[in-house]
Amino acid sequence: MEEVKCPHCRSVRIEPIRKKTQALIFLVGAVVALWLAQSVQMIWALVGVFLAMAWIRFMDRDTKMCTRCKHTWQVEYKRKADKT
Repeated sequence: MEEVKCPHCRSVRIEPIRKKTQALIFLVGAVVALWLAQSVQMIWALVGVFLAMAWIRFMDRDTKMCTRCKHTWQVEYKRKADKT
């Protein structure tokens, strides 16, 4: 298996960015905005924004981060050739 390296500094110290954790943070933000929207009507728009951001973040492609230079990039998966 090929070792993953940072495209910026060529370091092998790579960590995945936890997209499910970020989606959960946006969902918590939506719940807080929903709670605040009971007293301030304009906050209802924030509920939709937080829910949309959570959905986008959850469905986003995998992202990696180099712990050495802090460069982030999206993972490109190579397709295997069909054997027929």
